[in-house]
Amino acid sequence: MPRCNSCGKNYDNPSILELVKNQENRWLMICRHCIDMGVDVNLVEQGNIVVEAHALATADTQSVSTVLSGDPIADARRLLDTLRNLRQSKERVGRARSHERKPVEMKVYFTLARDDTRHEGTVRDFSQGGLRLLTVYPLVKGQIVQFDWNMPLPPAMARTLQSTAEVRRVTNTEDGMIDVGFRFLTRQVDKGAYRRRFRRYKCDMAMFYQRNGSALMSYGRVSDISQGGCQMHLDEALEQGEVFHVRLIGGGTKGDLVGSMRVCRVIPREVEFETGCAFEKMRMEKQAEQPDSA
Repeated sequence: MPRCNSCGKNYDNPSILELVKNQENRWLMICRHCIDMGVDVNLVEQGNIVVEAHALATADTQSVSTVLSGDPIADARRLLDTLRNLRQSKERVGRARSHERKPVEMKVYFTLARDDTRHEGTVRDFSQGGLRLLTVYPLVKGQIVQFDWNMPLPPAMARTLQSTAEVRRVTNTEDGMIDVGFRFLTRQVDKGAYRRRFRRYKCDMAMFYQRNGSALMSYGRVSDISQGGCQMHLDEALEQGEVFHVRLIGGGTKGDLVGSMRVCRVIPREVEFETGCAFEKMRMEKQAEQPDSA
């Protein structure tokens, strides 16, 4: 059962957990409750929340020592309250991010919903979940913005950037600019019931795949499959949006499934990469019938 590395709780629904990388390039599973509480992923170590020396010097000593001397899982809420108080007292307690940000400097035009006036800004960094923009136009938290990406983009950015985003943070800079943080709207999918277009079925299936431009055939395993795609476990990380050739051994009713698939998501695990793919063009290749023995 998936477990949060911060509070230690186990969750039946894995979508509640986010995979977050800390400064030491270690991947941690953090639940959305801990993320909303403002837990610093760099303070999470081996399932326990630790407090740095500068934080202990300004915190409620009795409260923190009680937590650290007892069960760290049972008393995690009390320690989270202490860390939140530190943040309110202007002690630096960061927020765990769902996606790693990539620095960039690129001009872009944007318009507000129901308004055709174009405004200019500079993208300073972006991630799978959103971006940060510098502009002189006074935006307000909660506004919906349409971006105009009518320009050549690197493949990694073209697969990540979206045209519609919501203003989540507005900060005035010393040079008169406005630093705005945006969240892409397609991230807002966890507020209702989780529904899939096709029902998934658990399986344990061998598969071989070949990436475009490579003559190497690689091996993997399929753990579940549906009418629209499957989940694979591979030894290498494929690129999101990449299309490759595949053969699912015994994936059809009387043979193998052969064709091409597109990578939808890649999640690094301890010893492998969990890869979700959608079927592009698939066909069933029947197994050759064996002649009857005399």
